[in-house]
Amino acid sequence: TGGIQIMPGVTHMEDVVKIASKLLDIFHLPLHIGGREIHVTASIGISMYPDDAADAEALMKNADTAMYRGKQRGGDNFQLYTRELDTHAREELELEARLRRALALQEFVLYYQPRVDAATESVVAFEALLRWNDPDRGLIMPRDFIQAAESSGLIVPIGRWAIQTACR
Repeated sequence: TGGIQIMPGVTHMEDVVKIASKLLDIFHLPLHIGGREIHVTASIGISMYPDDAADAEALMKNADTAMYRGKQRGGDNFQLYTRELDTHAREELELEARLRRALALQEFVLYYQPRVDAATESVVAFEALLRWNDPDRGLIMPRDFIQAAESSGLIVPIGRWAIQTACR
């Protein structure tokens, strides 16, 4: 289409995967800078014309989405863009926005569970169990939002709230 071609002549996904693998192999080699050995990693996102988008801006956005998925999976890998990935990214952004709102509106709640010494049958401690009381979806268990809280950095203020609330 007359646009910039990053890898002209490469038309098959298999070729792109081979190139991405070779690039990762290169990044695995240590760099020697100032007498020190430095190791770096790379996350690569791949989007192909015309399957994934028709213009350079959309291709870059899709490659960026794939790259961030690679980072979420621990980095040092490559990911191929898929439409499902884009849907998943939108869902994650929506969940993050809902978590921010939940924190601002204090929609989190703690449930306290006693810990009992089996030998003496006496309560020796309590555990504070975090739940999200979403006004639209009801009570949401941590397994459904903790990963999003961790990846967005919201786990810190949520944890701070939980500790302060439990101490009160």
